[in-house]
Amino acid sequence: MSDKIFCGNGKEFGQYGGINLNICLDDIPEEHTWKGNNGKRYTKLVLSKKKTPDEKSTHYLTVDTWKPSAPSGQDAPLPPVGAGGVQDTEDVPF
Repeated sequence: MSDKIFCGNGKEFGQYGGINLNICLDDIPEEHTWKGNNGKRYTKLVLSKKKTPDEKSTHYLTVDTWKPSAPSGQDAPLPPVGAGGVQDTEDVPF
């Protein structure tokens, strides 16, 4: 497992579990973002509850750095999944 990339924090508020988040976009490396089929930029984040919350924050954000391993016989990792949870199909002939 690689080191965690911290990119923000949050604080729980209200009776329904809302969380105000502060995200530092500059802390998210370019290799963990992708462009979706709609032309928008995306990244995957993990929101975790702090073990010992303080008065400023109760949660923290990290970049989801998990990447699938290459299928047998291939050296390159799989391309990122586009927006909507499907692989980019621009090169598919049908």
